[in-house]
Amino acid sequence: MSNHIPCPACSSPNVKKLMYTARGGILWTPFLNFAKCRACGARFHGQTGQLDPPVPKAMRVVSVLIIMGFVGLIIGFALALSARGQATQLRLVTREVSLGQPHAGEIKYSREFSPDGLHVAYSVKTAEGEFVVVDGVAGKTYTGIPRYPLTEAGIKSQIVFSLDGRRIAYVAQRGAKFLVVVDAKEGPEFDNIRVGAPSFSPDGRRVAYTAERGDSEFAIVDGVESKLFDSIYAPPQFSPDSKRVAYVGERARKMFMVIDGVESPGKEYVSGPDFSPDGGRVAYKVSQNDKWQVITDGKESRAYDGLGNNLVFSADGRSLLYRASLGGDQFVVVNNVEGHKHPTIEENSYTLSPDGKRAAYKVWRNRRQLVVCDGKAGPAYQFVSEPVFSPDSQHVMYTATLGEMKEVAVVDGVAGAVFDSVGAYFRFSPDGRRIVYYAKRGDKDFLLVDGALVSYDKILGFKFSPDSKRLIVEARRGHRRLLIVDGAESKEYEMNTPERGQAYETYRDEIVFSPDSRRLAYVGQRDGKDFVVVDGAEDRSYDDVDDLLFTRDGKHLAYTARRGGKHVVVVDGVESQEYDGFVGAARRVEDDSPFYVSLLLDAPHGLSVLATRGQELFRVKLEIVEESD
Repeated sequence: MSNHIPCPACSSPNVKKLMYTARGGILWTPFLNFAKCRACGARFHGQTGQLDPPVPKAMRVVSVLIIMGFVGLIIGFALALSARGQATQLRLVTREVSLGQPHAGEIKYSREFSPDGLHVAYSVKTAEGEFVVVDGVAGKTYTGIPRYPLTEAGIKSQIVFSLDGRRIAYVAQRGAKFLVVVDAKEGPEFDNIRVGAPSFSPDGRRVAYTAERGDSEFAIVDGVESKLFDSIYAPPQFSPDSKRVAYVGERARKMFMVIDGVESPGKEYVSGPDFSPDGGRVAYKVSQNDKWQVITDGKESRAYDGLGNNLVFSADGRSLLYRASLGGDQFVVVNNVEGHKHPTIEENSYTLSPDGKRAAYKVWRNRRQLVVCDGKAGPAYQFVSEPVFSPDSQHVMYTATLGEMKEVAVVDGVAGAVFDSVGAYFRFSPDGRRIVYYAKRGDKDFLLVDGALVSYDKILGFKFSPDSKRLIVEARRGHRRLLIVDGAESKEYEMNTPERGQAYETYRDEIVFSPDSRRLAYVGQRDGKDFVVVDGAEDRSYDDVDDLLFTRDGKHLAYTARRGGKHVVVVDGVESQEYDGFVGAARRVEDDSPFYVSLLLDAPHGLSVLATRGQELFRVKLEIVEESD
C-alpha cells in the first residue's frame, strides 16, 4: 500500500486502508486515511502514523445532526401515516325544539323575538279574550293584552324579553284592572300600568315597572312598591351592572331622584339618571330658582345658568364631562374643572377619550367652526364634524369643509389632502394605531390607508381584523366587484343585480375575520350564484349565502345558504338537513352586526338558528363534532 507508512507499532509494511470504523462510520472513514496493520492489528493514521487517531470534532457534530435529521424524518413520516390513518370527518348533530305553528288568532304586529334570537312570543285573540304564546306554549287568557297602535315610527314592543332571552314579561288586563305577568307568574292588580312597562335588569334577574292606583303612581322594583307620587317622571332604570336602580318621581310640584330606594331632596326639575359604564357612578341634572347643577354620586356641582343635554362618562367611569353656561359664556366641565370659555359650544359635540384624560368639542366662532381638543383650538373651517377619539385615546379625527365645498380629514390637528368630499365613515383600527377613510374627487373614489392613497370607481366598504394588522377593502371597478386583502386584489366578482331605482352599490356586507385574525371569509358572486371564499379558496355555489361566522377558536366557518326553495346551514362544506326557511331574529354580538341575522354561536362548537318547516317554527341547535376515520 504505497500511500501508507509502515505500522508504527511493529514496523510491518503489511497494512490496509480502512473503509469503515466505529468512530468515523461509513460517512467519514474514507476521508480520514485510517489504516490497520495486518500483522499486529494496530490502527493508525496512514500518513502521520498517529495510533488510534480521533475523529475531528466538527465531523462528529455534523454526524450527530445528520443522524437526528434522519430520525426526525422517520418520526415525521410515521406521524404523517398515523394522521392519515386518523383523518377527521365533520358531522353536525342536530337537535330541534318545536316552537309551534302559527295561531289563527295571532294579533298582527304582536310577534316579538328575544334578543338572542332563540325565543318567540306573540298575542292571540279569541272569543274568550287574549293570551300570549311563548315558544308555542299558550299562557293564561285575560280580558286583553294592551298594545300600542301602529304608527309611522313602527311598533313599540308590548312583550319584553330579558337580554339573555330566558325571561319574559308583559302587561295584561283583567276586567278593569291591570297586572304584570313575569314568567307566567302574576303580579298584583292596579288601576293602570303603562303598555310595555316591565323592564329587566341587564343580568335578567330583576324587574321594575310603574303602576297607578287612584290618582297616585309609584314604582315597583323587585316586587316592592315605592312611596306614592303624583306621577313617575322617569321610569325605573337599572345600572349596567344590574346592582342599582334609579327613577324620578313628582310629588306636590317637586321632583325627586330615587336611587336604590333613597329619595334626594325635592327640586323644581330633576333629569333622568346617567350611570357610568361600570354602573358604579350615577349623575343627573337638577334645577332650582333658574340655576342648574349636576349631582354626581350625591355631590352637588357649582350652580350654572344652564347645562347641555348630555352628561358624558368616560369608558372607565372615572371622568364626567358636561357643557355649562354662565354669564353668557359656555365651557365644558370635566371632573368639576371648568375649561376655556367660548361664545357657543355646539350641543352634543363634546366627547371624552376612552381613558377619560382628553376632551374634544366643536365651537362656533365668527360664523365658522373649529374643534377644541385638550384645551387647544384647532383651525377654523366652514364646518367640522364631531371629533372622534381612537380606541387607545392617542388620536383624534374629524372632517372639515373648506370654501367651494372642498373637504379634508384632520388627524391630530393636521389637515390631509383636499377632496370634493370626505366620508364621515372614517375608522380607527381596534388598537387605534391605523386610520382609514374614504374620499371623492370627480368621479373617482379614494381610500386613504395609513396615509397611502388608492383609487377605484367606487369604494364600497372596509373592515379591520380584530388584531388590527389586516384590512379588507371592497371596491367596484366598472360593473365588477373586487376585494383588496392586505393590499392584494382578489379575483373580480359580479355585483348584485340592482333593483329598480337602486345603484350597483346596493349589496350585502358579508365579510368576516376569525377571532384570531388569521382567517378571512367573504361572499362572491358569479353567474348569478353566491359562493363563499374562505382563506382564498372558493366553496360551492348556492342561490343565496348569508350569516357568515367563524367559531370562537377560528377552526370552523359556518353560514346559511339557499338552493332552490330549501335552506341549509353549511359548516366547512358540510350541509345540515334542509328547512323551508330561516328567521333573522337576532343581532350578533361577536361582530357587532347592525343587521338581524339568523345564525348564532351557541357554544365554542355550537350553532343556533330559528327555522321553519311547513308552518311550524323550530329552534335548531347544531353541534359540530369531529370524528376520526
